[in-house]
Amino acid sequence: MDDSLKCFDPGELIIIGTLLTFLISDDMDAGDLNVLGNFIVAIGGLILTWAAQKQLLETPETTGSSSDTVTLENIKNQIKCLQEKCEKLESSSSTKDSPPNSKG
Repeated sequence: MDDSLKCFDPGELIIIGTLLTFLISDDMDAGDLNVLGNFIVAIGGLILTWAAQKQLLETPETTGSSSDTVTLENIKNQIKCLQEKCEKLESSSSTKDSPPNSKG
């Protein structure tokens, strides 16, 4: 079943789903349709959970990932930049606060 769904394009799957819906739903009352629809949605949710966990387990793990290091380095650089800006602001405000030089 690995390649069985790959032979359909998205439009074909929508058409097949629509046809199946009409075939199944034609002779059912609203209560039965609600039960069947909720059951199908539940199965879909379980299939998505299965697929997500399978994908997570198949994804190779990276220990000490470089993205963590890059993020840490970015944060350090941002802190340094902010400190420099604070120092510039402090020095510029201290020169504004000092009295002007009076020449006699």
